[in-house]
Order: sequence, then C-alpha cells, then structure tokens
Amino acid sequence: MRLGPLRLSGRIGLATPLLAAALALAAAAAVAAAVSAAPASQPASRRSLEVHMAALVVDLHSDTILDLQAGRRTLDQRSAQGHIDLPRMREGGLDLQVFAMYVAPRMAARGPARLEELLKTFHGVVKAN
Repeated sequence: MRLGPLRLSGRIGLATPLLAAALALAAAAAVAAAVSAAPASQPASRRSLEVHMAALVVDLHSDTILDLQAGRRTLDQRSAQGHIDLPRMREGGLDLQVFAMYVAPRMAARGPARLEELLKTFHGVVKAN
C-alpha cells in the first residue's frame, strides 16, 4: 500500500473537522440525556460513573502506535507504560480511539515510508485484536 501526499490529503479533506464536530455533538447529547435521566439523590461518584458509561467516550489523540511499532509494548496487555491499552480502554468505557501517525521531523525525508510502517503496525494490531 503506497500513500502519496496528494492521495492522503484528498482522503482527509473537510470530512475530518466535520466528523470531529459531529462526534463532539453526539457526545454532548449523550451526556445531557444521561444526566437528566439520573436521579439527583444518587451519590456523586455513582452518578458520575453512570453518566460516563452512558456517554459516547472519544479520545481523539494517542501516540501509542509509536511504542507499538518500536516493539516497546503491545496493546492487548495492561502496561504501566503509556496512557492506553485494551484492558484499560475497555474498563474505562472508551468507545472510539484515534491513533496519531506522527512522522518526526528527523524522518521527513522518508515520511511516506515511515507512515506506511505506522499504518502496517496499526493494521496488524487491529487484526490481532
């Protein structure tokens, strides 16, 4: 799979900000519905957990692919390193995770090849889990 800059930017285009806005609106609506449905007499911690679990929980940035690609850890096993792994994502009720595909400036000369490495890692993780 070969991605050039024009093809990649054509796929992202205007849809990315619109999708982010739609997800934010949907999350806000879900939280509002859950808050209004929960009785105010419940303890704050229990009510907060119910609201959280009823909401659409979205994380729009994770650099975890860099650790996975470097072989420093796996996504399916709980880890003290990094911010996310599948066990913690499930326990926390995370519904959508966006993984950043960052190409460091020092790798700019081989940017498309580096992006392909990160995408290959991402697709491998998806297949394995």
